[in-house]
Amino acid sequence: MSFATGKLRLILWGLSKTLPLAASRYPEFAERLREHDLVARIMAKDEEIGRWFELKGGKVTSGVDMDKKADVTIAFKNATIGAELLSQIPLEAAVSSGGDAGAPVAITGDGEAARAFRALADRLVSDTVPPVSMSACSAR
Repeated sequence: MSFATGKLRLILWGLSKTLPLAASRYPEFAERLREHDLVARIMAKDEEIGRWFELKGGKVTSGVDMDKKADVTIAFKNATIGAELLSQIPLEAAVSSGGDAGAPVAITGDGEAARAFRALADRLVSDTVPPVSMSACSAR
């Protein structure tokens, strides 16, 4: 097992423990969990690893059986990308509240999560569409 595979498994396992804990400590979060019943799967396609999370009646359960039918699937190309992306954004209330208010923290925020979202966006853009010098372009 590669380091990235182990890291992604650890992040997903930690999420399975953190969600119920957050619900027990934060009534607003618990209320949000009660809004929908669904099964979400987070996985790495190349390594075929991942974890499902079921929200039902405000309770969170989780497992690793990848045959469980999911309503929503988040599939990363590989464990390296999944682990890197999932470990970049700090957990802040502003991420959820900003999205609910139509003012995403990545655009309007100034905290650690906002900076992390912006850095991630910059990296995704520069990695997928590297900057090109336009000085010699005839269309200018």
